[in-house]
Amino acid sequence: MFERKESGLFSRQNVDRTNAFFERYGGLTVVLARFVPVVRTFAPVAAGVGHMPWRRYSVYNLIGAVLWGFGLTMLGYGIGYIPWVANFVTEYIDLILLGVVVITITVTVWHYFRERSKVRRELARTQAHPPTDAPD
Repeated sequence: MFERKESGLFSRQNVDRTNAFFERYGGLTVVLARFVPVVRTFAPVAAGVGHMPWRRYSVYNLIGAVLWGFGLTMLGYGIGYIPWVANFVTEYIDLILLGVVVITITVTVWHYFRERSKVRRELARTQAHPPTDAPD
């Protein structure tokens, strides 16, 4: 996949950045990825590309699963007993959910265009100043 022409998402530079990121923040990333809708989908792939050991990934994934499944459920259950919060959510649940979807889509689209812009600038820079590989 990485032997082909460089693309915006699957490039050697992105793989190197992913490796460095998972070296530094791998465990925390796997745990927190459970709480971010789009990241949750790509975290396992990124962990693999980042060469995170599968045992380490599995431990952090289990911690994230417990926090996400049990912790978030219990947090929601507990918050439901705060009267003003329960009344507000009961009254405006449709707007709250719609707002969350809009925010998620907005952040995803913004990130996509920002990364795409970075790739285009880098491509324009390399085309303007091609590397000089002079044969010896």
